[in-house]
Formats: sequence, structure tokens, C-alpha cells
Amino acid sequence: MSFSRAGGVLATASLCLPLLLTQTAAAWGQEIRIVGRTAESFELEIDGERYLALREQTVRNVSFQRDSLIAELEAAKKREAVNDTLIQALERTNGAYSKHIAVQDSLVSQTMSLYEGYRDLYFDYKEAYSEPWLYFSGGIGAVRDDEDNDILPVLLLGVAIRRLALWGFLNTQQSGFIIGINQPIRFSIF
Repeated sequence: MSFSRAGGVLATASLCLPLLLTQTAAAWGQEIRIVGRTAESFELEIDGERYLALREQTVRNVSFQRDSLIAELEAAKKREAVNDTLIQALERTNGAYSKHIAVQDSLVSQTMSLYEGYRDLYFDYKEAYSEPWLYFSGGIGAVRDDEDNDILPVLLLGVAIRRLALWGFLNTQQSGFIIGINQPIRFSIF
């Protein structure tokens, strides 16, 4: 059997160390003392330095556990890097969405302002230029009598639906009606 000195740990094949240690110590010319003992290890003092002697299986188990923990740590670091990348992408996306929503809100307010302006313009135009669908008209006038060459008063009454109008005139000797069209003439002073 042999001992290997690796970072203060001696790995052996068995725990039958007392006899083996005394034989090996003599061969190396060193003084070896057993300071403590457990079921899995010996605590040794060799030339004033303390060492821990472990079973080979214990060293393999600890090495396996260490390798497993290192692999888990590397996997956790990779997951963290992926998560950081995702978080950065989500923050960029969130910023883009926030900017898009702000632009949309601005466009909605501009659209509402334009809508209200055009609506008000429409109602102003409708009020200024719309025609009533029914109206009445009336007036007085004079008619010359053919026989006496006298001037007689005449009463004129009319009713109109949209642009079609019907007028009637009456006096003491004559009566009649007229059908016509009303066509407004619009002009602006401004």
C-alpha cells in the first residue's frame, strides 16, 4: 500500500494504519503519530504537521459530491445568464411598448381634437347654410284693373316645402295661384 500527500490528505486503501504507518514512517525516516480516529478517517501528525487520512471510497464520494456541486453551480450560472438576457429583452420590449402607447395616446388626443373641430365646423355650417323644409310666406301688392284702370290691393300668401313653393293671391275681383321654385343666393361679406 502507498500513501499520497495531496493538500494535507492521505488516501489509503484501508483503516489498518497503525502497523502500516510505523513501517512506512521508518522507510521515510519520519515520525508519524495518530492524533484522532473516526469510522471514516484518521487524524495524523507527521513531523509536526497535521494530516487527515481518509478511505479511498470516502475520497471518491467527496470528490463526486464536489464535482456534482460544481456542475450544479455552472448550470445555475448558465440559467442566470439566460435569465439576465431574457430580463434585458423584456425591459427593451417594455420600453418599446411604453413608447408606442405614448405615441398612440398622443395620436388619439390629436384625432379627438380634429374630430371635435370638424364636428363643430359641420354644425356651424349646417346652422348657417341649412334650409328649412317647410316655411310660409306672405305679402301685399297692387294689381291694375283692366276695365277701370284702377289700382287694387292684393294679398299674397304662400307655402313652401323645401324648394317647391305655392303662392296664392287674392283681391276683391281677382284670385289666382303661382307655383315656383325657391333658390337661395348665398354670399358672404367676409
